Amino acid sequence: MAANVSYGAATIGTTATLIRNLGGRSALLIYNNGASTIFVGDANDVTVDNGMPIPSGTEREIRSDFAIYGIVASGTVNVRWMVETT
Repeated sequence: MAANVSYGAATIGTTATLIRNLGGRSALLIYNNGASTIFVGDANDVTVDNGMPIPSGTEREIRSDFAIYGIVASGTVNVRWMVETT
C-alpha cells in the first residue's frame, strides 16, 4: 500500500501546544522553523526541562501513536510538520 503525506504548521508558545495528533500514523517529522529551541513530548507533562529538544533549524522524526505537543521557554516559535500514513 502506498504512503500518503500531509503537511502543516503550528505556532508553539510557553504552554504545551498541540503539534499533531498521530493517531496511529507511521511517522511525524517536525522541523523547527523558528529562532529558539522547542521541546516536544506528551501533553500531560512536557516542559522545557524534560521535553525532547529540537534546536532552531533542525528536524526530528517521531514514531509513535500519541499526540505530540511542544513548548518553548519564551515567545513563540513556528514549526512545520509532515506526517506519513500508510
